[in-house]
Amino acid sequence: QKFAQADSSDTRQQGGTGLGLAISKELIEHMDGRIGFDSQPGQGACFWFELPSHDQSHATGEARK
Repeated sequence: QKFAQADSSDTRQQGGTGLGLAISKELIEHMDGRIGFDSQPGQGACFWFELPSHDQSHATGEARK
C-alpha cells in the first residue's frame, strides 16, 4: 500500500511516510527493473533492486559492428 508503513503506531522507532519507497518502485519499474525486499521478523528488512543492462551503442544510436 502506498504511503504506509507496516508499523503505523505513534511509538515506532523510525519516522517517515513510506513515500520514498513508493517513488523508488515507480522509477525502477519505469526503467524495466524490479524492486523487492527480504525480511525476517524482528530483524528488519533488506531492500534490493535490479535494473537491466543496456548496450551503450544501442542507447546512443550507433550502429553495431
